[in-house]
Amino acid sequence: MSSPSSAAHQLRLIEHVLKSAQPRPEATVFTGRLRGVHDQGTLSFRAIPYALPPVGERRFRVAQPAAAWDGVREAQDFGPACPQLAGTDVTENGNNVIHEDCLTLNVWTPALDGRRRPVMVWLHGGALIEGSARNAWYNGAALATAGDVVIVTVQYRLGAFGFLYLAEVGGPDFAESGNLGLLDQVEALRWVRQNAAAFGGDPDNVTVFGESAGGASVAMLMGMPAAQGLFHKAIVQSMSPQLGRSPARAAEATRAFMQLAEVETVQQLQALRTADLLALQQRLFDSGVADNAFWPTVDGTVLQQHAIDRLRDGHASNVPVLIGTTLDEIRFWTEIENVALLRKPAASLAAQLKDVAGERSADVEAVYGFSEDGRIQLAGDIVFRLPSIRLAEHLCKTQPVWMYLFNYRSTSEVAPYQSAHAMELPFLFGALEDPSALAFTGRCDGRELLAQRMQQAWTAFAHGGTPEAADLPVWPRYDVMYRATMELGLTPRVQNDPLAAQRLAWGATPFDASAPDEHAVGELLFSPQ
Repeated sequence: MSSPSSAAHQLRLIEHVLKSAQPRPEATVFTGRLRGVHDQGTLSFRAIPYALPPVGERRFRVAQPAAAWDGVREAQDFGPACPQLAGTDVTENGNNVIHEDCLTLNVWTPALDGRRRPVMVWLHGGALIEGSARNAWYNGAALATAGDVVIVTVQYRLGAFGFLYLAEVGGPDFAESGNLGLLDQVEALRWVRQNAAAFGGDPDNVTVFGESAGGASVAMLMGMPAAQGLFHKAIVQSMSPQLGRSPARAAEATRAFMQLAEVETVQQLQALRTADLLALQQRLFDSGVADNAFWPTVDGTVLQQHAIDRLRDGHASNVPVLIGTTLDEIRFWTEIENVALLRKPAASLAAQLKDVAGERSADVEAVYGFSEDGRIQLAGDIVFRLPSIRLAEHLCKTQPVWMYLFNYRSTSEVAPYQSAHAMELPFLFGALEDPSALAFTGRCDGRELLAQRMQQAWTAFAHGGTPEAADLPVWPRYDVMYRATMELGLTPRVQNDPLAAQRLAWGATPFDASAPDEHAVGELLFSPQ
């Protein structure tokens, strides 16, 4: 009699044989024919170029549509991540394979047929300096199957390659260089509109969704003229409104970068190796220049205003929007990046809070307090939750909005992550058994059901514009009277205005690009004293 382990091995062998016997799927897009793979019950096509390689003279320029190819292009392996400094945290995997020829996307579809399924386009996070669509957490197979949707994950340029503002140095040819990563996303959405039908998708029903810098990208796309009409629903997960800088600030960072590089022209920068530019990024960060050196530039053309300002002023794409955060966002930074917030003396924190909250500081301190949990909630509200609430307040006046608060608490033995930033991602993509995801979320009864509920809600939103799910309570639209919010945890429930006292303590603080002050928030989070 065979042992359980040998029986399992035999079963895997049988599955491998059956899978290898299946003919590999082929699809035809506007630029040529693709040969993909079978992936967990879906058909997957990987590393599809949506733009020409941004190398040589195309470095630091707006992406151009991909060229056609002859024959059948192999699409079974993921393409390289866009160049970035190596990440080491638990959420990062697959990003160590990099190349500037990275403007590709990946597609998962239940079938290649005439069905017009909703298309969901994922924008990864990573502060616009790291992250990739190679990440195992973003495999789209489970989500595509759960909701009968087409999933697309996108690579876009990061750091200096995607956001170095060169208009002052290079003139009109480089006027849009401070926002190339965002324009890459726009080019990918154009590709989706042109090619979705080839994968059983509906180009007239596209949902763009993203988390962290990806969520902020979604908010920016909603107000960008170049992106209008390219998507029909939006999901904004854990975004911060601060991702934007003036041309003057952007030019200052560029001068510092070029001084370190000992160059004076764009052409000299284009002549440097990829590794040279990454080393320069590291030197710039080491010099005390924060990673906001590579934030998007509010240049008046690509970005006409900061995201919340633009949407507050009524310039949003008029589409249904799903918005939310996690309960303990800042745990990500206190546990993974060891920021100083929890070690800071209370007197220092109180003084810095006055610079952040101004005349509201006494009310804010009274509500939050300076316990460990209070500090985590305070910082998370400043950077993520309250900006997201302000975004919902502005948008719900003109379009359907739904709000969530993800409050599943990790049981990981690695660190007390609780409901940290990015905690919802393994649930959303059904990646709970990935080793790095497991180290982040931990194990407990009910995890799989929570993942199922999230996948149902997100894909239902893509289908019909409402996040309905059979296993969730009725989810009302958000408004400023009741502020109905779905608490997504092991026992989901709708609560009106959760953490209301914390929200009210801030009064009318706008949580936009101007208030609270970006520098003051950075001091509160990162300075040891």
